[in-house]
Amino acid sequence: MSDVSFGGRSDWIDIRNYQTPSVNGVQDDTQAFATAAYMANGKAIQLSPGTYYVQNIQLISGLVIRGSGRNATTIVHTGSGKAISNNTGTSIGNIELADFTLICNPHSTIGIEFSMVYQSIASRINILQSNGGNTNFTGVSFDHGDTGTSYYNTMTDVSVNAGSTNTIGTGYLFQNKANSNRLIGCRTNAVTTAVQIAKSTTDHIVVIGCTFEQFTNGIIDNGYRNVFVGNRFENSGSASGTGIILSSTTTNALMAGNQYINLTTAFTNGNMSGANMIMDHSQLNAKYISHDSGGGWNSVMNMRNYGIQSAGYLGLSTFPSSRAPSNSIFVNSADNKLYFKDSAGVLTALTL
Repeated sequence: MSDVSFGGRSDWIDIRNYQTPSVNGVQDDTQAFATAAYMANGKAIQLSPGTYYVQNIQLISGLVIRGSGRNATTIVHTGSGKAISNNTGTSIGNIELADFTLICNPHSTIGIEFSMVYQSIASRINILQSNGGNTNFTGVSFDHGDTGTSYYNTMTDVSVNAGSTNTIGTGYLFQNKANSNRLIGCRTNAVTTAVQIAKSTTDHIVVIGCTFEQFTNGIIDNGYRNVFVGNRFENSGSASGTGIILSSTTTNALMAGNQYINLTTAFTNGNMSGANMIMDHSQLNAKYISHDSGGGWNSVMNMRNYGIQSAGYLGLSTFPSSRAPSNSIFVNSADNKLYFKDSAGVLTALTL
């Protein structure tokens, strides 16, 4: 095995040096990980291709675990509760996890928990819940920023998958002031809720370029100043589910460039006075409204030629009236005209 460079480190230790023989055919690598973490002293722990069995992996500051690829290195959680977690009771940081598959069991509750973890990264990881597993399972949890430090963590290309015959609870959970954390290019499949921001005090969560498939709720946002940009929400079969749910406590959220495919509802805004900025279109349609005549632009050239008179534009979603959010202005797909739908569901045609 040659030297590798990972996370700015130019040296590593081999987990196989700390493995012990199986007992009665049962392999347990829990102590091997604990010993390697203690002995690493700033070095990366390299996981060769193969399968490793653990009751729990204890996170500590500066810990780096690197597999040999998601199709080559597998960690199997044999215990109950959390598979990979911070059990120190104190804030820890600068952790890097990468390039392996984590298989959880019916007794697993959380795959990776970043509780009181800061400035850490997880990348190129598959988290699988075995078929018939815990339906309340959470793939990745960010927690306890109220009692410690839980911020500036990044997940890139991390996937949470429930398996072919199962549905799990939550893909990614942010709560208790676990602020300023990011999901970039991540994925969920077969979950009840893909992303949940569970507390109004949880803010500055960024979800960008992710794919969420086969869900009931794509993103539930109860926090403030959270950003959802360029994500894809898609269900197969009959239309079902809601892409993004802004709750009654959501304020200053930003939604832009998200794609909603085969859903019952693209998004809902439960706090119309919450200064939420929504720049999404349920069917990627927009209507351009001319300020001077109300006739609208009929071509790109027309828009360019009359840019001063038509300086503003409204990007309005096209809905069947039954699917339009309350207290919204929308284009009715039945007649392609502009309407206002009030909180009681009453429609009023608008003339510009």
